[in-house]
Amino acid sequence: MSLIFAMATKSSKMAGLWGKLFWRDFKIMTDNTLIIIAVLKAREGQREALKSALKELIEPTHQEPGCLDYAIFQLQEEPDTFYVRESWRGQEALDAHIGLPHFQHFVSAMDSLLAVPLKLVPLIPVKA
Repeated sequence: MSLIFAMATKSSKMAGLWGKLFWRDFKIMTDNTLIIIAVLKAREGQREALKSALKELIEPTHQEPGCLDYAIFQLQEEPDTFYVRESWRGQEALDAHIGLPHFQHFVSAMDSLLAVPLKLVPLIPVKA
């Protein structure tokens, strides 16, 4: 079963769906840490605007108490595609992040920046 989800919702719906649909069966880890990769593909001509909007999320997100990791990457072979690697101290931390003004500002701009819906890929650590 694929754990890749495409989010095609507006800002007011996204927070509720993210928590209720995306994570409802993702309780596999022994601690409450949530690790995800968000995949974002820029609309034609919007690469720099998307990159700028993502960069604006870094500092305020790092200051959130539930944020363990938040890093943005641009694919070399596909420069219009960005990955955001995120780790959170549980669902409550992610829910808090989604509701904060800096993230909601980004969500309000997503339709104009993205060529395809945001993809969220949950990760589970592989232990030795």
